[in-house]
Amino acid sequence: MGKSSSPENFAIQQRAVVIAPAGCGKTELIADSIRYCKGRQLILTHTHAGVDSLRNKFHKKGIQSNRYNLETIHSFALHYSVAYPSISKIPCKQPKSDGDYPKVIEAANVFLKTSLAKEILLNSYSGIFVDEYQDCTIDQHHLIMKIADILPCRIVGDYLQGIFDFGDNRIIDWENDVYSNFKKLDDLKEPHRWKVKNPELGRWLLVVRSCIENKKPIILSDAPITWSKQSSSEENKVLLSLFKANGSVLVVCAPENPNKPHSLAENQKNRYKTIEPITSDEICKHAKDIESNTGKKRLDSVLRFAYECLTNVVTPCRYMRNRMVNNQYRPRGEEKKKLHELFSKIISESDLQSIRDLYNYLIQIYVPTYRRNQPWNEMKKGLEGVIVGNYEKLEDAVWQVRNVYRFVGRKIPNRCISRTVLIKGLECEHGVVIDADSFKSKNLYVALTRASNSLSILSNAPVLIPEDYRPSCPRCGGKLLPRYNEQSKKSFLGCSRYPECKHTQSL
Repeated sequence: MGKSSSPENFAIQQRAVVIAPAGCGKTELIADSIRYCKGRQLILTHTHAGVDSLRNKFHKKGIQSNRYNLETIHSFALHYSVAYPSISKIPCKQPKSDGDYPKVIEAANVFLKTSLAKEILLNSYSGIFVDEYQDCTIDQHHLIMKIADILPCRIVGDYLQGIFDFGDNRIIDWENDVYSNFKKLDDLKEPHRWKVKNPELGRWLLVVRSCIENKKPIILSDAPITWSKQSSSEENKVLLSLFKANGSVLVVCAPENPNKPHSLAENQKNRYKTIEPITSDEICKHAKDIESNTGKKRLDSVLRFAYECLTNVVTPCRYMRNRMVNNQYRPRGEEKKKLHELFSKIISESDLQSIRDLYNYLIQIYVPTYRRNQPWNEMKKGLEGVIVGNYEKLEDAVWQVRNVYRFVGRKIPNRCISRTVLIKGLECEHGVVIDADSFKSKNLYVALTRASNSLSILSNAPVLIPEDYRPSCPRCGGKLLPRYNEQSKKSFLGCSRYPECKHTQSL
């Protein structure tokens, strides 16, 4: 049997791996391979963006949903661990933070050792495909290997896109963990994503891949992209211009700055929306804070969440809250009277209906800009769930609202701002990479390869050197960064400790 990575050959393998650079047809390979498989296939990936991408591809190719079950590795593990808790010994049936999920994987590994698990998998599926294998931790790899002992297992990945950092639980090693267990088929090499709309961009991104692998600078001056010098004014200018473009727009920020997408969305006044991590610890904390407090402390908790998600409401709400310290305050005007009435109900009443009414009123009267639209809508759904009696606790309600995404996916906004760790697996027509100087090599590669039509890059100079590849300053030991001389229109390297160290050198 040859090493061809054609769908026909991939589908019949007992254990096989294909390396697939970004945009080179990884999703196409999985989708087309399903056609050659007998029986129902289990498809696992890492992110909900990846689930959405695969589901959309399957739908476009006319693959019937009864031919496969598609979910994240975590949702698969949670599903079986919770279904058989006495066997799996799962310690947390409602994981809320990143720290909870290794325990879920551990519990699933316990369950998959049993004959019952083997019987269930054999009766449910005839094979498994795993996408984005470079993001597997060792524990997740062990889980996949247990399934591979039961079902034919075909995996796809790219070592240059392994961007998830799981702390002590290390990512798989390709030589020791993958190639020793799976037959390596031919790499995918043709840049399909750009073939129709911008083949020049696709060819350049293969050059970028080579530069990153060989730790060479990425030159932007002659590239088929739009470069702008990094500044807040340029950010707004680029985003405003692309908002009017036909097709989807994805704005990518570095993972180290989780607040950047929200501030950009705020500045864009509802033109763009953000997507959130699937972990629910933050929104559950807000829900618990609201529900556990009473009186004015509950009101403060309610307002804190509103301030986190909305603009335009802070000034009027703080004004009213400060006036309510004086119990003799009597507001004038219909708007202030209604706000005072809602605040008073939240303080005096124990149910959650007045909180829902306040949140609806804020949207109706102040027409705010969303900083964080997703948790705002999730909290409103959670409140409604408690009010109608579907849940006893608000914390349980918002957890379940977000948990639904694990099984049915979530709709990605057509104009979206997020970080690489949340958008890996997504495609778009137009891509924007914000503050490209701050990216490490693998995150930079992921960010640059999302868009099929056009790519805009904002950085300090039209030369990129990933943060983890920068040379040291020979004078002080700092890092040398690409800089740009506006007058001479030339790039150079300057010390990160400027102005204390004024060392420069040519590129």
